[in-house]
Amino acid sequence: MSRLGVIALPMIFGLSRSFEAHVADLEGRGYPVQTVQLMDSTPFFLPQVAGPGHQDRLNRLATSIDDQAVTDRIDGAISRLYGYYACDRFVLAGFGYGAISALYAARSMTVSGVLGWYPHLVFPAGIAKQPPDLGALTCPVRLFYGENDPETADSLEVAQAAQRTAAHVDVTAYPRVGHAFADRYVQGRIRNPKYKAGAAEASWQAALTWLANL
Repeated sequence: MSRLGVIALPMIFGLSRSFEAHVADLEGRGYPVQTVQLMDSTPFFLPQVAGPGHQDRLNRLATSIDDQAVTDRIDGAISRLYGYYACDRFVLAGFGYGAISALYAARSMTVSGVLGWYPHLVFPAGIAKQPPDLGALTCPVRLFYGENDPETADSLEVAQAAQRTAAHVDVTAYPRVGHAFADRYVQGRIRNPKYKAGAAEASWQAALTWLANL
């Protein structure tokens, strides 16, 4: 079993079949994994945030996340990986807001790297938080975006600018792909109409190669 442990963080909507499949694949490859939820529970059902005004509802959800509490839970997960599996290196891997949480946590703890899918590095108007700063990190960072994602277009520009000046940042943007492309399901068994199988598989294989080379 690898001594590189992975802390996995889901999207803001909580656990899904896609996320659980990613965790199972990592475990099957010998990586000890701990899952960290963004909230103490999932107090909403995805269709409740759909429809007119959905962005305002999503912004309120994002603002309600206690980022320090998530960082504390990540720290606890690292302690469990160290104690149960004798892991001596740790990677934070997150999707959507889970990737934001991973980047936040990496500012204050020693980790071997951060994997992230489509995190906001420029927050939409309505989220009263400071977005994570790639330049403040010293560990390797591997990020994946969709070129046709209007939600993270500004964030992709920031990530690519960081890649040009910081050797620890590596960014891939997939053409003709939008937001949440790596998730076949976005909450539980709810299918994701934005899922793109080719980009999802390509990004996952790139992430596995990155992990293997750490």
